Formats: sequence, C-alpha cells, structure tokens
Amino acid sequence: MLLFAVSACKTELYSNLNEHEANEILAALLPMNIAAEKTAGAENTWVVTVNKSNFSRSIEILKENGIPRDRFVSMGDVFKKEGLVSSPTEDRIRFIYALSQKISEMINQIDGVLVARTNIVIPQNDPFTEKLLPASASIFIKYKQGSDVQTMVPQIKRLVVNSVEGLDYEKVTVALFPAQSAFVQNESNYVNILGIIDISKDSVMSFFLIFGFLILLSVGVCGFSAYILLIKPKNIFKPTLKI
Repeated sequence: MLLFAVSACKTELYSNLNEHEANEILAALLPMNIAAEKTAGAENTWVVTVNKSNFSRSIEILKENGIPRDRFVSMGDVFKKEGLVSSPTEDRIRFIYALSQKISEMINQIDGVLVARTNIVIPQNDPFTEKLLPASASIFIKYKQGSDVQTMVPQIKRLVVNSVEGLDYEKVTVALFPAQSAFVQNESNYVNILGIIDISKDSVMSFFLIFGFLILLSVGVCGFSAYILLIKPKNIFKPTLKI
C-alpha cells in the first residue's frame, strides 16, 4: 500500500525530451534536494517525473535556470524540399528566419544567457535607386543575475555583424534584461526521506508518527491474520467428545 501511494504521488514534469535535456533537468533539480527521475519514453525520448508536492517548485527552479533550453530551427529544416516551388519573396523570408534562429542559438550557448531572441531586418532595396536602406538587428537577451553577460555585449554584436551580410556594428542593438527570481521558498527547509519524497522540516515529526502508526497497524493486521489462519483452525477441527 505504501509503495502504491508513493508511485501515485509522482507526476510528469517534462516529456518528449532527448537524453541531454533530461540530464540537464536532473542536474538542476537534484542539488536542490528534489527527487527527480528520468524514464525512457517512446522513440528514444525521455520523461522526467517529480513528486506532486514539488511540481511548482521544480518549474520555478528550471525557469530560473533557463531549462529546458529552447529548440531552434536549422537552415536545413526551413528549406526542406517539399515538391512545391516557392517564390523569391518566400525564400527570402525563410532565409531571414533561419538566420535569426541560428544567431539566437549561438547566443543562447553563452554562459548566463537564459533566453535569446534575434530580429533581423534586411530591406529589399531597389537596385535602380541610389538611396539604400541599411540592414539592422535587434537582440533580446534575458540573463541570469550575477553572470558576466553584460561585459560580453561587444562580442555579441561582433558575432551578429559577422553573421549578417552588409550589417554595420552601429546597427546592432542588444537589450539585456536580468531574470527576476520568482522562487522565494528556502530550499534548505526541505528534507528528502529515503530518496522518495521531499517534505518540509516542520513536517518531519508528523511524517514519522504517521509512518510508525502505519507500521504498527500493518504488524497488527498481519498478526491477527496469522492467528486466524494458523492458530484458530486447530481449535475448529479439534474433535469433541459427545455423550
């Protein structure tokens, strides 16, 4: 009954993960004293489960660490051969989108960056006009407080300039936003019991009292059952003398 109750307390946190993503989630939750487990899913995917009592806490911890990381579309995925002939305008829009995804993916690999978004503007200039509109790029970065992302802005801008043809350094804007901690619960207030369940320190005594009561109740039920099945039948089948 106890094992059934423990298994019923588990809930799915994330599914359809690759092994690297599942390991990243475990690496973020286990040091915070959260009993997380990964199990194999369908088609080489993984599922991460936690106790229901720690579901919201786990979500907040992963959110603050930018885990699981965003999945970006590659250039090959954008330009898949589907048998339909696309117009030059559609190809141009696809190229700009794929380029933005690639730049965002590179910036997202920088330590301390939680979320990165890139918006590239490449004007379609008229070849018969002398006035050409320059290309521009805007980078949105949400970073973890205490990291060195702010000092890396010049490197990030050069990275973007060298990735977009005809883009000037002055036309790149990098907007940094520190992530605000939404998790205010003190992690040290939680204790892991036998690697199965996490409870607050204030509830440890109540947990063991209930657990001890269940153990005594189980022993009592087993003893009474043994008495009924093993001892009592001897008296039932004992021959009696009739006068």
